[in-house]
Amino acid sequence: MFIVRLKTYLELWMKLAEAPQTYEALRDLFVKEQFLDSSPADLSTYLRKRRLADLQETAELFFTARKRQLSCSSRPARDS
Repeated sequence: MFIVRLKTYLELWMKLAEAPQTYEALRDLFVKEQFLDSSPADLSTYLRKRRLADLQETAELFFTARKRQLSCSSRPARDS
């Protein structure tokens, strides 16, 4: 019964992720989830909301935008 339940959960997880039921899709989904779980919360939330396939490119875009935000907010205030 436990094995059947695990298989059902796996199939449901893949269906919800809209992944085909192949070894490669399962591998990619597993790696993606591990990456998201080990990422900082703001990056993980950003990527999960967008449900993008290419995590590496998306992470690079996120960090580029983040770096831009940090550099803009860390500028010293000018004296008028």
